[in-house]
Amino acid sequence: MKRTGLMILSQSHIIRLGLRQCLADLNLPVKIFLAADLTTATDLYENNDIQLIIAGEEFSDDPGFHQLVTSGKPEGIFLFSENHLPGNEQNLSLFMTPVELAAKIKMMLQTGKENENMPTPEKELSKREKEVVRLLALGASNKDIAEKLNLSLHTALTHRKNIIRKLGIKTAAGLTVFAILNGMITLEEANL
Repeated sequence: MKRTGLMILSQSHIIRLGLRQCLADLNLPVKIFLAADLTTATDLYENNDIQLIIAGEEFSDDPGFHQLVTSGKPEGIFLFSENHLPGNEQNLSLFMTPVELAAKIKMMLQTGKENENMPTPEKELSKREKEVVRLLALGASNKDIAEKLNLSLHTALTHRKNIIRKLGIKTAAGLTVFAILNGMITLEEANL
């Protein structure tokens, strides 16, 4: 599966590393590049296949940034500190949950032609594994899953190991994001 180049451009070291970790935890098919300034960003952009840019609001009025994002291939995504900025669906907020961030990034990834037909890890899961993912995302324990699906505890654990192997997602939070993005549960169900 081809990974989309995504650059995180922020003067804040904490924001760059935090976003990188958040995106890594979400197991999205992206190759992440980090830049603290426009010189580094331009160099990375010219020497790598970068389709998406998440930029701090500190660059929004910089002519060099506007030249970078209008040069052809990237789709600019601005990172703002405000909770909600109406009228621009491409704005991100520092206060977004990982699920909301993943939904926005996934939406951007799906806008690219080459990414429209990307195989999703969900296609590799069996029907029973999907049921297990759904229950895990809803907070069920291994014992709960075994009882609800009429399985032995050993079989429930085996399904969970297979899911981790197939998806590469080890955390409950990651599985929750995966389940939401793939329509296994709703955002409202995840907030319960």
